[in-house]
Amino acid sequence: MKLFCQILDNKFQSQPTFTWTLPNGRKVEIAPEYHSVQSHMYYTSYLRVPNVTLEDSGTYNCTVNIEGRSPLPATRDINIKENENPFLTVSTDTQNITCSTGEDVFWKLEVASFPPSFTLQSNSKIDHRQYPNGTCILEKKRATPSDFGEHTVTVTTNTSLGVKTEQVSL
Repeated sequence: MKLFCQILDNKFQSQPTFTWTLPNGRKVEIAPEYHSVQSHMYYTSYLRVPNVTLEDSGTYNCTVNIEGRSPLPATRDINIKENENPFLTVSTDTQNITCSTGEDVFWKLEVASFPPSFTLQSNSKIDHRQYPNGTCILEKKRATPSDFGEHTVTVTTNTSLGVKTEQVSL
């Protein structure tokens, strides 16, 4: 199981610290990773719980501490089940994108799957970044007239669920 806690970088004076409190009360400090999404910089801390058991159910707290600010808490209640049927959902809030030649275009695709591994393919020259939380950022830098039209993104898992697709018009 992997949980994440994320905060937008607002040019903090120092790097934030992330402290996770597990259901058994144990506290763990995990150094954040620094990355960008659509020209915004984020600090993200990932809590990995290997070999999950039913005893790992409970409340997971992530507290972000930033020098000179009040702590920022986030809570997730996790209920571990004995079995989970495979699933795959793919969604985007973008169906049509209007842009001019030479502009950079970005759109977000949300993928939820169990098991949580998937591959993403496109029918065109679209760059994409996948994040562990299932978010995929698709981008086309400096769009040209040949980039305009239908773009199909195909998501595949290694289960019997087959394939899911999403289309966007540029």
